[in-house]
Formats: sequence, structure tokens, C-alpha cells
Amino acid sequence: MAAEELDRHALADRLYDLLATDLAAEDVELVDVRVFRGGGRLQIRLSVDAAGGEAIDLDGCVRASRAAGMLLEAAD
Repeated sequence: MAAEELDRHALADRLYDLLATDLAAEDVELVDVRVFRGGGRLQIRLSVDAAGGEAIDLDGCVRASRAAGMLLEAAD
């Protein structure tokens, strides 16, 4: 496995640890974090569900996006 692949997996693990608890406070369960190259730069894709494993609605996606964005900004 290439060093970049390992770094992306390690980054995804760090992002999961950073985001999971605070998203849970928004009643959002962080299911998965993917880091991949797209458009010449690294992209992050979060997979989320409503707390309790129910289907998430649009409002839940908005809450997750805003919370994740603020946390990522603060973490730089």
C-alpha cells in the first residue's frame, strides 16, 4: 500500500475521532469518513445517519455539515 493511501486512512481515522462526539450532540451518528483525491486535492466525505440508526432527514444533514465545518475550521 502506498504511503499516500496510509496517510489518507490515518487522516480519516483522526477526522472520525475529531467529529464523532460533537456530531452526536447534534443527534447525528457519524458512520464513516472517507478521504480521497478529487479535482487535484484531497476531499472529505462524511456518511451520517440520525441518532439511533434511523434515516437522516435534510435538517440532520444541514446540522452535520455545519457542525463538521466549524470543527474542521477550528482544528485547521
